[in-house]
Amino acid sequence: MNYFLFSFLIAEALTYYGSRLNKYERAEVAQYPQVWYLGLDASKIDGELRGAQNCGYDDDNGSYIKVLHDHIAYRYEILEVIGKGSFGQVIRVLDHKTDSQISPASFSGSENLRASDQERQRWVL
Repeated sequence: MNYFLFSFLIAEALTYYGSRLNKYERAEVAQYPQVWYLGLDASKIDGELRGAQNCGYDDDNGSYIKVLHDHIAYRYEILEVIGKGSFGQVIRVLDHKTDSQISPASFSGSENLRASDQERQRWVL
C-alpha cells in the first residue's frame, strides 16, 4: 500500500514502514505529529543527515529536487512538475489528508520569498 486512508502516529509508521524509509527519513519523520503518506514506491533520494545542499535534496542551484510520487512533509504526494517560473517551479501534489490536488510553488533558495508568501497564505514550499 502506497498511501493511507487514515493517518499514522510516528511510532506506528516507523514500526510498520521504517525499513522502507531511508536513514534521513527515519530521523526526520519524528518531527511530524502524523503521517499521511510515505512515498514508499518512489525512487527516493538517499538523504544525508547534516549533508550539504539541504542534506542532498537540493540541486546545485538550491532548488528542491522533485521526485515523482515521493512525499512532502509526509502528507503530500508529488504528482508532476507543471512549469518553471522566475523564482522556481510549480508542482501538482495530492494532499492525502484531504484527498485533494493542489499546485504549490516551490521557490529556490530564498527564505524571504517563503516568509513573504506564507504571510499571504499561498501554497509555497
